[in-house]
Amino acid sequence: MPDQSNQKQIFTGFAPLNELHTTPKNKTVVLVSLPGVRHNVFLNLLRALPQTSVCEAYGALSAFEFIEINQVDVIVIDTNIPFAERLALIARIKNNFPHIQCLAFITTSKEKRLLESAGADKILFQGYSLQAIEEAVFS
Repeated sequence: MPDQSNQKQIFTGFAPLNELHTTPKNKTVVLVSLPGVRHNVFLNLLRALPQTSVCEAYGALSAFEFIEINQVDVIVIDTNIPFAERLALIARIKNNFPHIQCLAFITTSKEKRLLESAGADKILFQGYSLQAIEEAVFS
């Protein structure tokens, strides 16, 4: 008869199988973009990312109101939102919800410097790829 005490020693320190193979946590992503073709393309790109739940806001005010009542991990701000609005939204989010990752798209390097000073976590130039967006959302 096998010694059961040896079997217990063999498995000591191992995690149960269900803990070894857990799925990554879903991230809630909010796209802040004005309605239109560009918005729809961007929305579909974000929805193609694994383990994400994507919501939409058509401006800074509606985005901030959504953040106040929902758990959000990442906010993605498109270049079709006026620059001053993007800047104010990032500053307000970082002041009130510093744990939310802010990803902003830009068209000039001047915008990059200003958005970084407002607290943007990730900044990508307008010509983006799905891979670049995925890396920014999950890093």
